[in-house]
Amino acid sequence: MLDMKRLLEKTPSIPAQYHAAPIRLVVSARPRAEYFGLAPDMVCDLAAPDAAQSAPRLLDSALAHNAPVFLDAQESTLPLHRLFSSAGVRACVDISRYSVWNMFDRDRIRADFPHLERAYALFADEASRDAFRGVLGYRITGDAGLLSFASYPVYRHPDVCPTADDVFIDGGAFVGDTLHTLLPRLGGLRGLAFEPDPDNFARLRQTIERLGLIRHVRPLQAGLWKEDGEISFARAGDSSHIVAAGAASGTVSVPVRSLDSVAQSLALRPSFVKLDVEGAEFEALQGAERVVSTLRPKLAVCLYHRPEHLWQIPLWLAERGYRTLHLGHHTGGGFVALDVVLYARGD
Repeated sequence: MLDMKRLLEKTPSIPAQYHAAPIRLVVSARPRAEYFGLAPDMVCDLAAPDAAQSAPRLLDSALAHNAPVFLDAQESTLPLHRLFSSAGVRACVDISRYSVWNMFDRDRIRADFPHLERAYALFADEASRDAFRGVLGYRITGDAGLLSFASYPVYRHPDVCPTADDVFIDGGAFVGDTLHTLLPRLGGLRGLAFEPDPDNFARLRQTIERLGLIRHVRPLQAGLWKEDGEISFARAGDSSHIVAAGAASGTVSVPVRSLDSVAQSLALRPSFVKLDVEGAEFEALQGAERVVSTLRPKLAVCLYHRPEHLWQIPLWLAERGYRTLHLGHHTGGGFVALDVVLYARGD
């Protein structure tokens, strides 16, 4: 059982009286321009050769000042998170909490808790439940030391992974990084790769050609969505994403397709679907209703772009008969707030 009271009674990483306090210390590998407007008195550069040796000094400073300490939520800072937290530093938080994401709203988590509790009960193994508790605890406290990470690589859960026989759908193919990672293990790939960003798509085609997959993997310059059409799109490299019409300047209009429509037009029977579509995962699944309900492909769906996806997508799949659900939290990109992936089987 997911214990809401225990989770929500955890001391917030930034007590209310600290919100206006001066920031004494930031531990990060980021350029100062990426501190989300923070102006610290002291910075520890994680890229410096002596960064690890400076931990005791940093801890002494944090305890002496009793002021917020901001740590980058990267794999390299996890030992520092655990050291600071165990020593009683009251405000040891992930600097990414000050980004634009609305992941850390305790009131919203409290309101969503009935849904979160139902989703938590769906997971098939304790490792998945540990990952779920870790992600939720991290969103409540900002303490990356609570996170529990997967022992297997991203998109390769032992029970839900693609094989050379699968018809593979790469939703959010970017420049072909997933294809490049999976090909040596599988020895072959066939299917479709969707990428709406024009620059990324050009590089995706090059990757497919370089890997010798041009006869087996068809690249489509389109996003996956709940229906066919066109939609506004913000071009931002590896985080390019669909936006509301008129939401921002600098957007372009891109084609979008539903997977149901594509599968029907190409007489395709997808058997493994990966979705990393920068916040459009739920809409992409809605556009794959027929594929999901009738073909029941294996699924690997990113749950970290929107806070409600942590519960919304598992519940949606369970309503459609998916009974084997796993959750993996990966650190392949080094940024621990990301790479929370739902693995699902419909058999």
